[in-house]
Amino acid sequence: LERWAAEEGRAWVWNVAVEGCGYLPDGFVEGFGGEQPLTEQCQTVRDVWAEQIAHFDPDLVISLSSVFDLADRRLEAWDEPAGVGDPLFDEYMLEEYEAAVDTLTATGADLLWLQPPCAELRSGQPGQDATVLDPERIEHINEVILPELVRRRPDAVELFDLFEVLCP
Repeated sequence: LERWAAEEGRAWVWNVAVEGCGYLPDGFVEGFGGEQPLTEQCQTVRDVWAEQIAHFDPDLVISLSSVFDLADRRLEAWDEPAGVGDPLFDEYMLEEYEAAVDTLTATGADLLWLQPPCAELRSGQPGQDATVLDPERIEHINEVILPELVRRRPDAVELFDLFEVLCP
């Protein structure tokens, strides 16, 4: 999209994604070679987005939640790790996604949230855990979490089914 916009001159695109960071800013992530604390960069990424959104003042924000949001996670308040499909985790995820929506639309931009597509690990990727990309986790995000996010923020979020486009 960035290259297209630059070549065509029909849009300005500013990518505020941070490699290795999803929308969930807390806890210890499991499934990537053991339990790992989130980097400080991932913990503060929403603050950076807020600054960038205020500066750029977009008309449209396109969002795609990361594979990093699919991993089990342990928050300090939880007795044990939880993951996608666990009611405790799902509510945490929804609250963080709502906060992300509020940040990304703070200047009045429309928000198009891409539903995650199918994914698989390439052979030879060290330190990766295939359970993170379990199709049931992606399905749960697409069929439960994101529709609930739209229900909670009906005037702020529209979904686009990237799974349907890329995965048949």
